[in-house]
Formats: sequence, C-alpha cells, structure tokens
Amino acid sequence: CDPCAWAKIIDNTPIFIATYVDDLLIISTPNLCRSTLADLRSRYICRGDSEIETFLGMQFTSGASKFFISMENYIFKYAKQQGYDSDNHIRRWSTPGQKHPGTPRPNKRDEPQVHFCTLTKLSPSDQKTFQSYVGAFQWISNCGRPDITYATQVLASRAHEPLERDLVAAKRLLGYLVRTAASKL
Repeated sequence: CDPCAWAKIIDNTPIFIATYVDDLLIISTPNLCRSTLADLRSRYICRGDSEIETFLGMQFTSGASKFFISMENYIFKYAKQQGYDSDNHIRRWSTPGQKHPGTPRPNKRDEPQVHFCTLTKLSPSDQKTFQSYVGAFQWISNCGRPDITYATQVLASRAHEPLERDLVAAKRLLGYLVRTAASKL
C-alpha cells in the first residue's frame, strides 16, 4: 500500500486521493470530489478547485463513466529535449553525413537484415544521456505506459555501464513512444 494514495468507496462510488509533496489529486464523481474538497477546506488551507487536466506530466481526460491517463505531452516534450525528429525517421539523431549506428543497411532479396552496432563503451556524457533516458522511461512506465515496463527494466539493468547498442535501443524505445504517444490507460 502506498502511503501517498488513498482509496475508499462511499455510497457505492469509488474515490481516490493521491498526494505528491504539496499537491493533492482527487478522482471520483464531480459531486463526491466537491464534497471531499469542501471537507478538506474546512480543516486545511487549500487552493484550486478546477478539474484536473495535467498532473506530474500526466494528462487526464474523462468520458461517459470512463477516465483516461495519457503521457503524450511528457513524451513529446522529452523527445524534443533529446533532439528527436519524427520527420526524419532514419537519421533522427545523427548529424548530417553521419550514419546512425542503428540504421539497417539496404536489404537485398533473401538476405537477412543486419544492424551495425558495436559493443563500444559510451563516453561519460553519453552515459548520462542514457541514464536520463532510463529515468524518463521509468517515469513514463510507472505513470501511464505499462507496455514499456519490460524494455525499461532491460535498459535499466545496463545503466551502470551502457554500451553503444544500449543507447541505440533507448533511442528506438523513445521512437516507439513518440509513434504511440496517444495511447491511454
């Protein structure tokens, strides 16, 4: 049980309350949210009472009796920060004229596709970049994209001494996230 999360059923209606530092998130029906917030305000100083749109990088949307969590904005913001260019899929991280180590060579008929990638250790700055990827993937996986949990775990196991192939795999995972960013829980 997480000490920062609370769940209860009141009159057959679930209510979830989550805390993060000085932020409070209440998830339930509008009436139950308002009454809970009014009760909290009678005891504590609270600001804000609008419907949630984003919280810690997560977007929230609701429909007829459904509630969705998306990490789309966080994924796009992180991808842009890392220099990801979705318009140039093949050379999205390489400099002009430089071949990306994970780019497959042209495939002839009946010839297996080969990826050029070495077992070269990363420079200290590339190691930090790789570790940044792993941290972002862990956040994304925990908050709204459980589909990348296994890949994130494999990458995290290499965080202490990543190789070039690990960085290529992290960049591919980021590409997957960008292509599927609209996925929701």
